Amino acid sequence: MSSQPFTIGLVGNPNCGKTTLFNALTGSRQRVGNWPGVTVEKKTGLFQHGNQHYELVDLPGTYSLHVGADDTSLDEQIAQTFIFSGQADLILNIIDASNLERNLYLTTQLLDASLPMVVALNMTDVAHQNGVHIDPYELSRQLGCPVVPIIASKSDGLGVLLDVISNLQAKPRCPMRPFQYQAPVERAIERMASVAASRSHHHFNHHLLAVAALEQDAGALGFFSAQEKADILNTVQDLEADLGEALDQSLVNSRYHWIDGVVLGSVTRQATQRINLSDWLDRLFLNRVLGMPLFLGVMYLMFMLSMN
Repeated sequence: MSSQPFTIGLVGNPNCGKTTLFNALTGSRQRVGNWPGVTVEKKTGLFQHGNQHYELVDLPGTYSLHVGADDTSLDEQIAQTFIFSGQADLILNIIDASNLERNLYLTTQLLDASLPMVVALNMTDVAHQNGVHIDPYELSRQLGCPVVPIIASKSDGLGVLLDVISNLQAKPRCPMRPFQYQAPVERAIERMASVAASRSHHHFNHHLLAVAALEQDAGALGFFSAQEKADILNTVQDLEADLGEALDQSLVNSRYHWIDGVVLGSVTRQATQRINLSDWLDRLFLNRVLGMPLFLGVMYLMFMLSMN
């Protein structure tokens, strides 16, 4: 039995079920403190599967790992710094299956980190109710990492998820980024990654750091010297002249172009979808004809109840 816990970073968008999964895996074995230097709450938990101990770090929910120069979001900064630092032995990326396209954008950035990763495809029941069916095997093939369908609120699929994590822990494998940026951008990324790797005073994720720096990410640029920052900004200007568009927009377009292909290949949608109670009430009360009379009727009933 290993005495050193295997560290897992739990990463996902807000409201994707991340906290529910964290609680289901760790139970009462949780610790709450603050992230170093900030007052934002830090949650870590321990669990055991087989003979291995695991430490699960619940990162703040974020839509992106990259922080703009005028961005004050501590959540994004914390998630970014943790991924950059290489503290995680494995990334557990939880995705809301009912909002696959939006959630996959963060996944593309995690793939830039080239860390061992497992995707937990959560809320598959909600996706099915909406007529959305995702092929986890095809999605896994396109992402280059394991994909496990789960329903965290019901603890469905967690046994399989733990087995997959255990197998990947025994034989670590970093997914190769399954998409490519434009050729000049790829060359610049490799060049910047080499510059970052030559700085032996930190062990940060050099490849992700290079991509973020080329997007003029405030957090990433902070790891480079003044001269290196000037070189990066010159490289960005040269690339934008070559590409004919803003470099950050080019990177975003490349990611979304790949996401469109992934969704097209792994998702099927039913022509007719079941309408649940919430959808039915929305259609009734937000109807352009009935909405106002219903609103006035409800207000009248509230007034009469409060008075009488």
